Parts: sequence; structure tokens; C-alpha cells
Amino acid sequence: SALIKSKTIVQENFFITLPWSPQIYFSVRGSENFHIYLWIAKDLAWSQGSYYPAMIFGTSALAWCLVLAYHAISSRCLEEVYMLIALILWLSANFVWMAGEVFSGDDDYVVPTSAIIMESAIAWILFYHVILRPLGLIPPDAFMTARYESAGLKSRFSYFKNWRQYEHAHTLCWLGKDLSWNQACQPTWVLCLVPTILIAADFIYVTWNTKKMTIDTAHYVAQLMWVLGNMAWALGEVFNVPGYGDDFVAYPLTATDDVAIHRTRWYSSWILLAAFIPIVCLYCIWLPLTCMGKIETADIEENHVIVQQQAAPHPPLPPPPQQQQEQQAVVPPPQAPQFQEKQKEKNVVEAEEPIVNAMHDVEAAHSAKEDQIPMAKPTASIL
Repeated sequence: SALIKSKTIVQENFFITLPWSPQIYFSVRGSENFHIYLWIAKDLAWSQGSYYPAMIFGTSALAWCLVLAYHAISSRCLEEVYMLIALILWLSANFVWMAGEVFSGDDDYVVPTSAIIMESAIAWILFYHVILRPLGLIPPDAFMTARYESAGLKSRFSYFKNWRQYEHAHTLCWLGKDLSWNQACQPTWVLCLVPTILIAADFIYVTWNTKKMTIDTAHYVAQLMWVLGNMAWALGEVFNVPGYGDDFVAYPLTATDDVAIHRTRWYSSWILLAAFIPIVCLYCIWLPLTCMGKIETADIEENHVIVQQQAAPHPPLPPPPQQQQEQQAVVPPPQAPQFQEKQKEKNVVEAEEPIVNAMHDVEAAHSAKEDQIPMAKPTASIL
């Protein structure tokens, strides 16, 4: 029944993704989830110093931004388009930083360029919060807010008008963490790392405890593992931990020598690889059992309700209080059962009266017509 529902519900109305369908990856949430796969794979290849996989996944992640741009523009939500520009700047800076290291083994000559791009992305987001939002130049989208709230996704902080703004705040913290890592600035790295981890954990808590949104919870778990993998990698470079420093050299996952296991970058590779575990469990365990009806999930039913609400016409607005009082004044008081029976009989008689009158008129017309017909003259009798 899950497959039937996933085919009958209009894919464009996906909000919380359903069980598998090829069109999922071209929906809003599905395209973002697929973008996470590409980005984690890019970081994993980068941590391993693998040039071609890193360039392939990094280029694919950049190209997939076209799909995200399509959804942002088609939604006609100015806030989405604005924040997508910051996301593209962030990914571009990350790509430049990665390409310089995996290509030459030294990122010193690309660090200034990537830092400028990340600073531009942060300034772009801060300009929204400091200027555009307070002045109401880019107001929050009311339709998007209603959709997230109908699914039970709402930030615990009143500053954020919808769940999407909460996710954008997470992007800002992550950007600050990456810029601090890029510049090896310890205080700001810790300052940005803490909210990045806490918000990522809160995403998991809300999506799981609100309505057991399995698909979104699995992707948020992968996202948290991704943050922890980056954290482990940055520890060795930013703080140069004694015995675990020199993380500018990549070590394969299969390495077991003392040099490799004393590098935080090696542990980062394993954490990034483990980030795919919830995704694999989602597609290889949860999805088949759900399609066979072995698991009941809130993702399917919640989407079904949301789509029905969007397709149904809006109920009429209630009349103003004065009109409600007039309507209440016109309503007659309750009547006794005997009087109600007599009233019913009277209504039946009154309803049948026109029919009886019409029948009488027809009979009268026939009688008058018969009176007007001349009588035939009597004939002589044969006798």
C-alpha cells in the first residue's frame, strides 16, 4: 500500500519525502537529501586524498545546485533564492579548498581564495538578518510556514518563523566553523562548532519525536555524523593535538600502522564513512519493510494528509459576531415531540395540497369538455 500511495500522491506536493520513487530526488526535500550524499562522498574522498573521486563528487555537488535553483525559483520564494546563493558560495569555497589540496598536496595557495568566498557567504546571510529581514524586504513565506507547521516541524526559538529559517541558521554556524578551520582560528572554531552540533542534534530530536519522520530523521543523523567527521579532522589541523597532529597527510582507511591511527584525519574518514550507515539502513531495511507493509510510518500518512489539505478548498470564513447573534436570534426554540409530529403532518398536507388541487383542475377540465360535446341524434328503431 505504501507504493500505491507514493504513486497516487502528486510528487510536486512532497514535503516530507515518501518511500522510494524516482521523482523523489527531484522534489524539494529529495533533491536536498541527494545533495547531502554527494557532499559527504566528496569530503570522504578529500579526507582520503583521492583526487578523481573528490573531483567527481565535488563537481556533481556543484552541478546539483541547478536542481536546487530550479526548486527555489519555481517556488517563487525570495528567501529560498537568497539563501541558495549563500549555499552555492559555501560549496564553491569548499570545492576550491579541496581541489588545491588533492591536486598538489598543499592548500596554502588556495586558502586565501576559499576564505574570501566563505566570508562573502557569511556576509550575505548576515545582511539578510541585519537589514533585509528587520525592514521586511524579504518576508517569510506564509505558505511554506504553514506547510512545515502542519507537519509538526517548528523551531523551539521564536526568532525563526518557520523550520526552513532554522535550517538556514544551521548553515550559518557551519559556514563559520569551516571559515575558522580554514584560517586555523581556534576561538571562533569552538564558538561555531557548539551550535552546529547542537542544532544538528535538535533536528534529529524534533523529526523523530514529533511524528516519527523516519526518512528525514535518517538524513539528519547522517548530517550529524558528517559534522562530527569534520570536527575530528579539524581538531588535528586547528589545534595540532600532540601525537595526533600533521593532518595534512591522508592515510587510507585500511591503514593499521601507528602513524595512521594517531591522526585525527584517519578517524575522520571512518566517521564520514559511517555517515552512510543510516542512509543504507533506510534504503536496504526500512524501505523494503515499509513497502511490504511490515512497518507503519508517519511519513506516508503525513504526506497524504498534507496533500489532501492542499487540494481541498478552503472552508468559508465564519460570519461576523453581529451576524452570528442575528442568526441565533432567528433560530426558534425547541418544540415538544407531539407538536413536532403534528407539524410534520401539516407540512406533508401542505406539500400535497398543490398536487391535489392540480388533479381537481384536470378532472374539472375533462368534465367541461364532455359537456360541450353534442349528443348524437337517436336513430329509428328497426322494430
